[in-house]
Amino acid sequence: MYSDAKIGGVGIWLDEIVPCLKDNETGEIKETVVFRIESRSFLKKFNEKNGWGIDWIEVPNDVEVFALALKENNEI
Repeated sequence: MYSDAKIGGVGIWLDEIVPCLKDNETGEIKETVVFRIESRSFLKKFNEKNGWGIDWIEVPNDVEVFALALKENNEI
């Protein structure tokens, strides 16, 4: 059986689908942008030590990686 990373996905739990992000504490809707990650070296800062449950080395090189970020400050 393939891990989620090997088939190009990440296992996450969604509590609600909205056209952007919603702050659970305030209910405020946050506008977002989606962009393609051009460099694999950029992904090094997103690791298990800071809350990301994925080992980017295991993601095949032919898999495109996209980021969802807050429009106001580009925070992923």
